[in-house]
Amino acid sequence: MRSLALFLFPFLLYISATSTGIDLRPSISERELLPGPSSAYTGLNQSPFQHRWLGGGQRFPRWTWKHDLTTQFNFQHNAHTFLGAEEFKSNPEWFPLVRGKRVDLSGAKGPNPNYAHPGFAEHVAGLARSHFEANPDSLSFSLSMTDSLVFDDSDLTRELVEPIAYFRRRPDFSDLVFAFANRVAEWVFYPESRIPEPDSRFLTSYAYYWAENTPSFDLHPHVIPFLTSDRAQWWDSEYQRNDQDLIQRWGQAGPQFIGGRDYYMGEGYFIPRHYPNLAAKSINFLAKHHAQAFYAEGRPIWGWNAPLYWLAAQLLRNPYQDHNTLLRHFYSTMYGHQASPYMHHFFTRCEEIWMNQSGTWQWLRYYQHPSQAELFPPEVCQELMGILWQAYKAVGGSENTLKEEGERWRGWSSHKLYRMRIELTLKAFQFTQVASEFYFAWKACALNPLLTESDLRAFKQDLHAFHQARAKLEHLPDLESPSSGWKFKHRLLLLDPEPRLLLSRDSPDTRHQTIDTVYKADFSGELLPRDTLGLDAWTIHRKTLSSGLGVSAEPTETYEFRRLPSIGNEEAGAIQIKGSTYTSLYFWFDAEPGHTYCASVFAKGVVSPGSRTTIYLKFKNEKREDVGGETIDETPPGIHDDWLPLVTTNRAPEGATQGFAAVRVWKQFPRDFIQLDDFNISLVAHD
Repeated sequence: MRSLALFLFPFLLYISATSTGIDLRPSISERELLPGPSSAYTGLNQSPFQHRWLGGGQRFPRWTWKHDLTTQFNFQHNAHTFLGAEEFKSNPEWFPLVRGKRVDLSGAKGPNPNYAHPGFAEHVAGLARSHFEANPDSLSFSLSMTDSLVFDDSDLTRELVEPIAYFRRRPDFSDLVFAFANRVAEWVFYPESRIPEPDSRFLTSYAYYWAENTPSFDLHPHVIPFLTSDRAQWWDSEYQRNDQDLIQRWGQAGPQFIGGRDYYMGEGYFIPRHYPNLAAKSINFLAKHHAQAFYAEGRPIWGWNAPLYWLAAQLLRNPYQDHNTLLRHFYSTMYGHQASPYMHHFFTRCEEIWMNQSGTWQWLRYYQHPSQAELFPPEVCQELMGILWQAYKAVGGSENTLKEEGERWRGWSSHKLYRMRIELTLKAFQFTQVASEFYFAWKACALNPLLTESDLRAFKQDLHAFHQARAKLEHLPDLESPSSGWKFKHRLLLLDPEPRLLLSRDSPDTRHQTIDTVYKADFSGELLPRDTLGLDAWTIHRKTLSSGLGVSAEPTETYEFRRLPSIGNEEAGAIQIKGSTYTSLYFWFDAEPGHTYCASVFAKGVVSPGSRTTIYLKFKNEKREDVGGETIDETPPGIHDDWLPLVTTNRAPEGATQGFAAVRVWKQFPRDFIQLDDFNISLVAHD
């Protein structure tokens, strides 16, 4: 039997290699590379985490099984499932009042129900009891709110949340959300409950976004909060201290234990988001402060998420291990002794870059944002790519082996397996390098104000370099997460500076002309009373301005939206926005299929990397369904004292009846502000 196993092992290894691309082992003696060295297996009795799960693991069931990753508790967004059409008829007051109208619930990202109504809490308690009776092995029932910032706006709710308090610059609704959870728990776990052994059952609820803070009262012991935070932001020492304080306060707030929810995002980043020291520190801290569950949301890109995911899996078994010892074992066993020093160097440099970024924390900073390339400019990418090639060559790799072995796995040897693992990182980082070149070529164009003939000459030179970088990116295989097939290349390629020529006074090219103005707002007239948008309403605010524009904004503690006063003889003509998590200034217009439209605005101010000021243009049919794709342009990061144009064009497809143009300001940092002027929509010549 032993000889048969030895005979079959290379074949089984081939299946392992080609099925996941990550569960690769160089010899029988190292079959436990993933989930790790035997020294990591100190027994589950060493781990406080009953629930241990890493996002994307469902795609790799064998990988998760070997790591003893297991799910014990339900805690997903669930409030949208509590009410249906029957309840809307019989108890409409359980549904949220939104801008004067009761609205139905519409999915996990739809509005939240009326948490303030006592009858609604009793109704949900009945659902929880029914769940436990129908599922005797279930440990929990989720009360977690929807992934939405739309709440009931009735007097019943306002009495509980006004005057509005703030936590981390956002409205603090923890008392509303967790008072509801306590009421449900009292109905579920009363002494006459029909549930056997009620002490073994729990209600879970996200401590998330507007309900991130601890409430002003003790939590019912059977309500388990799942503390949601992007602990990759612990690179900011102030955020780390505040987050650790929050974990400690939740541990002392009454629950039997707490859960931790984090973001180990691979998908959404074309750079290595690598921070093993922070991951180890946060898992250890949670374990020491009454956490018995941990979940990291995310879909890995194995080329650079493998060390982080592997390390987290080991620490969730025993959070008190030395993570540096574990990582050294990972690098030497995963990549071989010859390549290990180079791979260790590569990932250490990636971590240094993440830890030394400028500015302040922000949840999921750079997520789906092209300015993440600011952390990995071309010269840094060249340095890191050199390290990866040293690692690859150390195990016999070359340009030829990269091409041949990348197509199919041929035979077995330890060096080939090491090369396959390094290829995962090498090919992923090739995308990083090309995407960075593309971004900085775009940025050179986007920083040009196009005011003079000299500006125009420089722009055309930079535009040529941009088109070369774009062609290189277009021909590169896309970076994608194997868990979902999500792709980044399409989003990057939306960036196109060429339409800015439409606003250049010195461009003689007739292709770059607008022929008819559909809409113009220079903000020189009255914008709204007192020239300021007051977010006295605490839900997402929507308003129509006197200029015909609509505005939608998420309230924050420091939010400012106002028209600037005139100076001297100059007309007032700019809107200033500060403290914005999300603001959309938008306009609908009639569109005719086959015509090309241009949307433009001028912007200046301070834009930190990770913040965005963008202009969008897309189309809808008569049913208000999207038709065709959207186009965008945006302001690059920097301090912009002069006006920069944002311009995008889009052709209305067949079936289009309406166009939608919007200027959006996302995730501003404390020092950021943006001024906007001359929002225009026009027809373009030479359709």
